[in-house]
Amino acid sequence: MLSSKKKSEKVSVSLSVRLVQQVSDLIDRIAVIVLVLLCAYGIYGMWDTNQVLSNAQSSNLQQYKPEATESHSFQELKEINQEVIAWLTVYGTKIDYPITQGENDQKYVNTDVMGKYSLAGSIFLASENAADFSDFNSIIYGHHMDKEAMFGGLDKFRGKKYFDRHQYGNLYYEGKDYGIEFFAFIQGDAYDWQLYKPGIEERFARESYLAYLTEQANRTRSIEVNAEDRIVLLSTCASEPTNGRHILVGKLYDTPFADPFYKEKEEKSFLGIDVQSWWKKIKSLPLWVWGLLLICWLLLLTLWFLRRRDREGNK
Repeated sequence: MLSSKKKSEKVSVSLSVRLVQQVSDLIDRIAVIVLVLLCAYGIYGMWDTNQVLSNAQSSNLQQYKPEATESHSFQELKEINQEVIAWLTVYGTKIDYPITQGENDQKYVNTDVMGKYSLAGSIFLASENAADFSDFNSIIYGHHMDKEAMFGGLDKFRGKKYFDRHQYGNLYYEGKDYGIEFFAFIQGDAYDWQLYKPGIEERFARESYLAYLTEQANRTRSIEVNAEDRIVLLSTCASEPTNGRHILVGKLYDTPFADPFYKEKEEKSFLGIDVQSWWKKIKSLPLWVWGLLLICWLLLLTLWFLRRRDREGNK
């Protein structure tokens, strides 16, 4: 009777151990599933953000950019969307986009140049301005986005070296290139009506406007600008303060400037391999690829942990 009782107790203990192991395995599997789901959700979020940024890159529209000897591609873009009016380039930056103009200043905040909904929106000219840039002051808007997409690179002009080095740009409209020389950078406010007043007409008001720009500017370049000239303002949101704006101001010329960065080669090679180019390719991999690699690594780590625990439990 005693021996039978001991056997019964051993069986009971064995069943309890197995039950505990099964519960432990179930908890581990649930933890893995939750981890995978969380990673999948994170990857989707990164993928969605990456899609917005990818769609905002100027490289997506380069096939439509007008060239000195050919503008048919730009005309094709205008046929897709008749509200595309110009093309803006700031030499040495990633600002190289078509410009749109809607009936109001809200349309192209969330509409791309193809006329489709997009969180990245478009670069657009203020609706109050003349589409042929004949106004004294034309205001061009664009979102401030990561990776210097749209007008995301304007904040770099806060730095003296960057401002001094990036002096020129180009504006193409009505079949001709016009030069831009940037002479001021301003950290302003969205509700500063003295800054955001497009199409000023009276000479005295123009002179006052130029004086106010100089007064508000964080960076300036000494060039001759008067009330008879035409100027363009590139405006985007700033992270601080809440209503902050970054504004790059340039003078418009009837003749274009040569791109000073055209022949510049900053990439370095090692043993015949363009290291910087390869590094750029690696960094440009979609976020979902990095997320997938992270999930694989986490799963391998979890499997290794579970096997190790099983081996230790069998000893």
